[in-house]
Amino acid sequence: MRSHQMTPDTEGLHPIANTDRTDRVADIVFVHGLAGSSHATWRHGAEGRADHFFWPAELGGELPQCGVWSLGYEAGIIPWFGADGLPIEDRAVNLAHKLTTRGIGDRPLIFITHSMGGLMVKEIVVQSITAGDQEWGRLVGNIVGIVFCGTPHRGADVALMAKRLAVVLRTQHHIRDMASGTRHLDRLHTRFVEWHRTAKPRTEAYTEGIGMKRLHWFLRWLPAVFAVKPGSADPQLAGCRCIPCHEDHLALVKPPNYEHDVYAGVLKFVVAIVQGLSPTAKPQLSTSFLRALWQELKTLLP
Repeated sequence: MRSHQMTPDTEGLHPIANTDRTDRVADIVFVHGLAGSSHATWRHGAEGRADHFFWPAELGGELPQCGVWSLGYEAGIIPWFGADGLPIEDRAVNLAHKLTTRGIGDRPLIFITHSMGGLMVKEIVVQSITAGDQEWGRLVGNIVGIVFCGTPHRGADVALMAKRLAVVLRTQHHIRDMASGTRHLDRLHTRFVEWHRTAKPRTEAYTEGIGMKRLHWFLRWLPAVFAVKPGSADPQLAGCRCIPCHEDHLALVKPPNYEHDVYAGVLKFVVAIVQGLSPTAKPQLSTSFLRALWQELKTLLP
């Protein structure tokens, strides 16, 4: 496992790996969701421990031709659809600005999203159609892949997700107005499907298969909570695989190792896109492939 220097969970676009390479063929941007953050969302275990695994950095190590970034934004201490904080429409404009001012969108772009982060990417896409901004339009025009992990694609399910997360994370006051956006989110998905049908980016989705674990011992007697049901996490897009995983909503994007379903699947997903961008380039043998090959060879050795 590669070491990664601890970076504070702050707002902004954080470089993770290979971002200073001017010859990189694509950019990969991780976008967290509600109550998430730029680094902790994607981190398994504490840094310095034997079980630590920060998969954006690991992915960058296996894909040296790709720049890897993590986008941080305020997603835990404001009501998403209330007067006290940025509505989702305004936050999408802000995130598009953060990306374009750092040159994201100048080359092929892949988004890896968790939960509400997927809705943010969808909002960025849909608003770009009428924004009339050249840089924003170029960013969306260069999207070649999107991974949705536990994203609630239907408005009614977003409100339900907010209530379920509040039970576990005890953040009801952060998301009390989320339900008021259900009509907007239903329209958002319809327009996103229309864009997807024309633009045809590769898409893949992962869904939680078990309820979230309770963070406090005195709450563990309550039933397990599914933040986003599989039906809601399936965007039902043409050509999009929807893969169920034996993880809860939060652990879904905290893979502990290279063999985890989400890590291995996303790596394969990105490799296929990169090879499509450079069909004449020789594919690089990833460390995951070499590890699997070594394990296979050991079974054949006397």
